[in-house]
Amino acid sequence: MAADTLPPPRLTGTGGIKSFGSLEETVAAKAKTASRALPIDRERSGKQSSAGRRQAELTSIEKLYLLLQRSAVARFVGVTILSVPALFVLALFWWNVRDDVATPSAKPQVAVAPGLSPAAPSAVSEATEFLSEFGRQDGILLGCNELVEYHPKVMIDMIRAMHEKVEIYGLVNDSAQRQKVVSMLEQNGLPANAVEFAEIPAYGMWVRDFGPKFMRNKVGGLTMMDFAYLDRPATDGTVRPNDDKVPQRLSEMFRTSITSVPLSMEGGNLLTNGFGLCISTSQLVNENSHRAYGMNQVANILKTYFGQLQWASLDHLPPDGTRHADTYVMFTAPDTVVVASCDPKEDALSAAVMDRSAEQLSKLQFDGKPLRVVRIPMSLRGDGVIRTYTNVVFANGTLLVPQYSDISSTINEQALEIYRKIMPGWKVVGIECLSVARKGGSLHCITCNVPSPSLMPLELK
Repeated sequence: MAADTLPPPRLTGTGGIKSFGSLEETVAAKAKTASRALPIDRERSGKQSSAGRRQAELTSIEKLYLLLQRSAVARFVGVTILSVPALFVLALFWWNVRDDVATPSAKPQVAVAPGLSPAAPSAVSEATEFLSEFGRQDGILLGCNELVEYHPKVMIDMIRAMHEKVEIYGLVNDSAQRQKVVSMLEQNGLPANAVEFAEIPAYGMWVRDFGPKFMRNKVGGLTMMDFAYLDRPATDGTVRPNDDKVPQRLSEMFRTSITSVPLSMEGGNLLTNGFGLCISTSQLVNENSHRAYGMNQVANILKTYFGQLQWASLDHLPPDGTRHADTYVMFTAPDTVVVASCDPKEDALSAAVMDRSAEQLSKLQFDGKPLRVVRIPMSLRGDGVIRTYTNVVFANGTLLVPQYSDISSTINEQALEIYRKIMPGWKVVGIECLSVARKGGSLHCITCNVPSPSLMPLELK
């Protein structure tokens, strides 16, 4: 596939674009089918289905059309007579469907505002829903491969908080690493079966970024969207082919279909409210410059493959090496988004980016009302470590929130209280993860949600 070409959407179902041939082409095709194709079909199958007979038969109008072709005058009169009602029918058809083609009623409209790009109206989603993380989850993928070696306490604390709420799938490189995790679970009073394992070799623990995006398909099951991960060397020269193969291996493990998306992306840079509204930073476009994509091309892909009709492209935080949205933004409900804030005295540029993003998101609408924007503190000390409180993990009514031992306990507790206030019924648990933050990520980055395709709402206590 050429790097500078955007593949056309694969159109399925009744919503796809269809071309209507002329009456003469239709009659000729049916006549050819009736005279040639059907005998071959009968020979292969031994019988002709009623559907096949109906498809091949010529209607009375089409037979009249063939009869009128025998003379020029008759052909002129016949075509004129047949064309008038045909044009009328086509005009009536367009009048009835034009609104459905341009503005699907099942999702909110595409908003065009500063920082927003409309998706192409001809794009058709391959899947039904890009599922939210705060809804019902069937499982959580956890990057145990690196956690067990370098951040064991973070791994144990996360498993302890989640294992009774959701199935945990631990990503490990081999059986030896699997046994190391099991031994550590038992040493910390956790059951050995608290984690199911996926033995898939990978370079790092950042499963959110190289893992797939799970979607609800058209028949109510799960399907995966696989995008290109580090298909070019990273800024440090790292190439991670094994990480990019993980989604395919997971599709085999979960026995789900998988679709390759023509987009370079890390999963932490695409957030959704589950109702057609997504957020990324401008890095999503920048990362696809080698494909000659602009905002319109990316918007078209987000709609075609992910069913997203509104896309907010925000600035990234200047000190954040990942340039991902989940560093300072997170949906907690279809109509609510949490955005970080910091003291301008600590970092004036980052403070301005956060405030500008909060204002931009407040202008978006869900269900006819402005998006609710909640601010949460962030401490930026200029040491390259992003101590984020938006990089959270949703686990069926339990919310894991990052905590940092080198920050005032007052600020840590303030972050927990903000989530308790806006997410009533959820158990909010703080997880100390400064060691992970020093590696360039946090809790959300080392997990990947496996949402439930069930439409049943999450039951909260």
